[in-house]
Order: sequence, then structure tokens, then C-alpha cells
Amino acid sequence: MLCDLGSNVVIDAVLDTLSDQQANVIEFRLTKMDYKSVGDAVRKRLNAASDLVLIRLLTLLGTFGDDTVLPNLQPYIDDPRQEVADAAYIAQQRILGLAYF
Repeated sequence: MLCDLGSNVVIDAVLDTLSDQQANVIEFRLTKMDYKSVGDAVRKRLNAASDLVLIRLLTLLGTFGDDTVLPNLQPYIDDPRQEVADAAYIAQQRILGLAYF
């Protein structure tokens, strides 16, 4: 119910389901919450995430982040794992308003 109301207290609980829920469900729930709080919560999880969750987190940063998250994306843009680098690059382009998707 708190997700439906857009309560920020459940951001971490929603992010905990990243490996279990479909990406569009997670994004739908988070769009009701404060974007800055969502971006901060996503940033805190980047370093400890597995590859699959990391890609999803980077994608969420592209949606909920602003120019303040760009330094957090840079190390992943240079990542040797192609899927991670692609997700970070796309997130960066979305934030900069250069993406066409």
C-alpha cells in the first residue's frame, strides 16, 4: 500500500526486489516517489550489486538521476563487461537528454 501512495520509506524495499520483479514493475512503483531519494538509494547500491542487479540499477539511474549522478556512472562506462558499460552509457545519455529511446 505504501508503494501505491508513493511513500519514500519503501524505496529500499522496492529496490530489494530488483532481481525478482520485472523492471517495468519496479520503475512504475518508483515513479510515484521522490526522484532525488530514489537516485540516492540507487547510488548507494551500485558498488555491492551483482551484474544483473547492477545493470538494472544503472538503468534506473538513467530514469531517476540527474546531472549529479554522472560521476557515479563514469566508472561503469569504462567497465570491461560490455552489458554493464552499455547500461551506464545509455543512462548517461538519457540524463544528458541525448538518448533517442
